[in-house]
Amino acid sequence: MRFSIRDKILLSYICIFGIAFLIMIFFINSRIIKSNENVILTDLEKGENDVNIYSRQFILIKDISDPISKFPLISMDLLKDLNEKMNTEGVMYYRDGSIAGDDCHMSILSDDTQDIKFALKEQSAVTILDNGGRKVAVFSIPIIIENTLIGVYRFSKDYSGLYQYGYSLIKSISIFAVFIGGGIVVVSLLISRSILNPLLKLRDYSKVIGKGEFQVKVDIKSNDEIGELAEQFVKMKDRIYSQIQEIKERHEKLKEIESYRKQFFDNVTHELKTPLTIISGYAQMIEESNLIDSLPNKGTCVEITLPIKN
Repeated sequence: MRFSIRDKILLSYICIFGIAFLIMIFFINSRIIKSNENVILTDLEKGENDVNIYSRQFILIKDISDPISKFPLISMDLLKDLNEKMNTEGVMYYRDGSIAGDDCHMSILSDDTQDIKFALKEQSAVTILDNGGRKVAVFSIPIIIENTLIGVYRFSKDYSGLYQYGYSLIKSISIFAVFIGGGIVVVSLLISRSILNPLLKLRDYSKVIGKGEFQVKVDIKSNDEIGELAEQFVKMKDRIYSQIQEIKERHEKLKEIESYRKQFFDNVTHELKTPLTIISGYAQMIEESNLIDSLPNKGTCVEITLPIKN
């Protein structure tokens, strides 16, 4: 398949823009995801601190002397207190991982238990789930009283708005990039046109000159390398035309010289041929008349005067 220079320039710009666009979208998406994760981790740290503070306050207010042994009795009250202060709905777990109290009707909390395993090891954890197009973070926070794990508080928080903002940002950037891409296509067409038009003119001029029409006027105005090329092309055309004219003049001179040479040889041949014919005639006459035998001294020269035509 044959591609013109215009096609190659356009394809080059499109490829460069496409690769740059994909890299940019990948980078922005990665940064948005990382930023969202940082926000969620910050909320995890804050939630861990708040849950343990509210739990200690609840135990102090209720004057519970042995929270570990009495946890099954206070778990539901503690769960309601935490849900109220955390402004959410959560689930309370015993230290063995079984559910102590459930004040939550959201099935999302039972979809994944990996964060529970970390919380039972006294490590706060969060799992980000995709629930029907919504981004939900499930937090599992160990409740530690006097350096002892008494239970795990697990709740969820919807971060769909946060992720939606990121998606909207990527969408806006994509739309903007499409306009930029369209502008690049237009600019590339204009650039390729400014480059190709003089080259196409040079191509047409070369075809005309190739037919022997050297008088054609090369009209290409450009201040760049193409202008220099056109200038050198004109010089080359004029030089070729000048050399052709010189060759023609020399050819005419050679023809004239050849004509003079032929005329000279014709004259010389004619002048030589006339006396030789006369000599031949006299010799034949002498031979036929036996003039030589009647001469007293044979072998002597006979002086014969011949007329020579001036």
